[in-house]
Amino acid sequence: MLALAVDIEFIDEKVKRILAVKKWVGLDKCQYINPKNVTADLNTPAQQLIKQRIAEESVTLIKNDSNLIPLKNLEKYRIASVAIGTKGEMPFQDMMRNYCKADYFVAPMLSSDADWEKLRDTLKNYNLVVLSLHFLSNKNTATYGLSDKAIGFINEINKRQKAILVSIGSPYVLSRFPNFKNVICGYQDEVSFQLSAAQMLFGGIGADSHLPVGASKNYTLNTGQNSNPIKLKYTLPEEAGLSGKKLEKIDSIVQNAIKIGAMPGCQVVVARFGNVIYNKSFGSPTYNSTSKIENSNLYDLASVTKVAATTLVAMNLFEKHKLDLNATLASYLPELKQTDKADLTIKELMSHQAGLTGWIPFYKATIGKNGVLDTNIYRKSLSPEYTKLVADSIFIRQSYADTIYSLMDKSKLENRGKMHYSDLGFLYMQRVVEKITGKPLDKLTDSLFYKPLGLATMTFNPRGKVTQNKIIPTENDTYFRRQLVQGYVHDQAAALLGGVAGHAGLFSNANDLAILMQMLINNGIYGGKRYFLPATIKTFTTAQFESNKRGLGWDKPSPDPKLGSPASKYASPLSFGHTGFTGTCIWADPTQDLVYIFLSNRVYPTAENTKLAKMNIRTDIHDVIYEAIVPAKPKAKHP
Repeated sequence: MLALAVDIEFIDEKVKRILAVKKWVGLDKCQYINPKNVTADLNTPAQQLIKQRIAEESVTLIKNDSNLIPLKNLEKYRIASVAIGTKGEMPFQDMMRNYCKADYFVAPMLSSDADWEKLRDTLKNYNLVVLSLHFLSNKNTATYGLSDKAIGFINEINKRQKAILVSIGSPYVLSRFPNFKNVICGYQDEVSFQLSAAQMLFGGIGADSHLPVGASKNYTLNTGQNSNPIKLKYTLPEEAGLSGKKLEKIDSIVQNAIKIGAMPGCQVVVARFGNVIYNKSFGSPTYNSTSKIENSNLYDLASVTKVAATTLVAMNLFEKHKLDLNATLASYLPELKQTDKADLTIKELMSHQAGLTGWIPFYKATIGKNGVLDTNIYRKSLSPEYTKLVADSIFIRQSYADTIYSLMDKSKLENRGKMHYSDLGFLYMQRVVEKITGKPLDKLTDSLFYKPLGLATMTFNPRGKVTQNKIIPTENDTYFRRQLVQGYVHDQAAALLGGVAGHAGLFSNANDLAILMQMLINNGIYGGKRYFLPATIKTFTTAQFESNKRGLGWDKPSPDPKLGSPASKYASPLSFGHTGFTGTCIWADPTQDLVYIFLSNRVYPTAENTKLAKMNIRTDIHDVIYEAIVPAKPKAKHP
């Protein structure tokens, strides 16, 4: 080894220069750094996006038998999610809720033999089990923190039925599970990795990474499968070209609306370019409630039912050449041939151009002079003739629907050829689509749309399907049902029909509506499946008559926002959507690939509260969304 002589004076000279520069920039003085905002400074939207992308690009789809992942055709599966190694539900499972209807379980590592056996028996009722591993240990290289019972349980479930393994931690643990055919590895038990793994499972993000290490002969170095994104992604506003800072104004508008009593609470979802960039819940189910609204809560959608149910079925039948928009009502309902409704066209009905009366208070005829419900029409308990629930302990006679239809058929027509909003048109459309198909409206929507799309909450008559506290109440009905209406449709006519009607009756959370609207913005494709042709969507979302802005079922922005519009003043003429009496709205703008959902129960405790509409709260929020769009757009649209 050579010894090199170093000139000390040379070193001194160099050091002196460095110190001189430091003095020149003021580094010789004490620099106090205020740590007050250090967390915010280190977590800017740009930095959060970097962290998120690291997780997204790291998560690996290791095995994918028969291209099961991303999960498609969700109507085929009864899914169970089991989080192993935790006592409470994990962010991974919370994200799953955005994509599918599933049942969720947790299995702490120290579960007893009886608990493992009980869970094992319960899972026999499912044809797809998602097993996620949490809180793995890197110290124990034999089991990585998993108990022998947990390892045995996991392998047994995989041997017995179709299963997907999601390891949120060390890839080396996979060596204990050699026979799994569908495997995702998340590497770190951090929230961003959990969310990314769940989104990859359903196609919110794609997969193109590979194992950076060899875990075993079954999990070798560089193993990895590719997949494409096919569903909504959940991300930050900046990824979709919006300012998160400007979107905070939505929070202020909503909180003020709650403060002044316009509504007890609400849900708001915004999506752009196939990215959900705002998904929040505010307030409480009622003004005096201590519980908080959650994203999974269901709201009564009121007239949004017209488009999210009846119109979708009509679009499906139109595309199959089973529904002619220019055909008359009597051609589908021959019983109307001798009425003045006979020659009304489907196009007129769906555009509110038929001259039908706006609504009929059918329920008033079922109440006696003493204010008591007619006992010939109602019963307090279920019986062969009284089968439809109107509210708690109120069953209506099955045949009363015929009375309602008779009153509709005898109602007067006024101003046919002019736009006049009417619920009756969509009660007729319900009769039409049910006559064509021979199936009830709720069964049609379930099989054609809600189940295939994985809509976990969208349904008619949610009571009995979800726990009551998941359903947001509407009105404290003091004039008809004399009870707080919760889980039953608020609209009286729909209630008399047993909760399933062409104009009202649907319940959902905001997220499921966003999926539905995104499918339409995607020209009828979602989750790898085509639901509509682009031409069908264009036909139904285009105005059909001069001086009538409405499409077929779908509402449109006003041509002159100064005259009042149900949508933002910035919404393009191609936008389509609808509002609901209970305080709801849904809007999509194809020119911006933008979806906006707002759900509230402004009718609690009384429908006479009209502050939500008078203060333009829904449209003000819609305006904020457009104002938050920044000029630069993402390089590529997310499917």
